[in-house]
Amino acid sequence: MSAQSFVITPRGPFSLAESATFGFAQRDERSFDGVMRLAFGLDGYGQHVGVELRQDDGGAVHCVVHGDRPDLAAVQRQVERVLSLDFDGREFLAVTDARRKELYWARYSATGGRLAGPSVERPADIPADLPVAGQAVSLYPDQLGEPIWPEHPSAAVLATLVAEAILVAATPGPGATPAAGATPPAEASGPAPAILLPPEPLYLRRPDAQIPGPPKRVTP
Repeated sequence: MSAQSFVITPRGPFSLAESATFGFAQRDERSFDGVMRLAFGLDGYGQHVGVELRQDDGGAVHCVVHGDRPDLAAVQRQVERVLSLDFDGREFLAVTDARRKELYWARYSATGGRLAGPSVERPADIPADLPVAGQAVSLYPDQLGEPIWPEHPSAAVLATLVAEAILVAATPGPGATPAAGATPPAEASGPAPAILLPPEPLYLRRPDAQIPGPPKRVTP
C-alpha cells in the first residue's frame, strides 16, 4: 500500500485541534500531537482507508491517505463531511442596488442570522473581504467580495420557503390535540424551516427631504 495526499482549504473558521479533541475523538487535548488520525470504510467502495490530517499556520488541512490506491476524491468528500468542512462557514453579505451609486446591504452569519444592517452605503464603504449574495455583484465586481449565489433568488426556492413557513404556522404545537380524523404531524427533522417575516416595508434610504425654513425676507 502507498500513501496519497490532498489539501482541504476550509471556508470559514476551523481548528483541527478542536476537532481532534472533540467528543467523538475521545482524546484529552493535552495529548494532541498536531495530527488527527481517521480510519473508515470508504462509502460505496468496500475499501478501508486511513487518513492523517495536519493543519498549517494558514489554516489549510493537509491530508495523507493510506490504503490500496483509493479514490482520492471520494476520500476527500468523506473527510470533509466528517469534519463539517463541506459546509461554507463564512459570514456573508446580501447586497442590492440602492441607486445614487449606493448599495443596500446587510451582514449575515453562515446560518442566516443577521449580524448588521440593513444599511445604505457607497460600495467602497462595504466590507470587501466577505462573500456576497445579491444583484449588486455585477454592478461593482471590482469593489465587492466573491459572489456566492445567483444575482436573483430562484422563484422556486422562494415559493418553497413560503410554503414551509405557512405549513409550520398551521401545524399544531407540542401537546395539541389533532382534529378528528387528522394524522398527527411527524417529528421534525433536518434544518429548521425559514421564518416568514410580516410584510413590513424596509426603506432603502433615509428620507433626504427637509422641512422648508421660514420664507426669506424681501426688502424693497
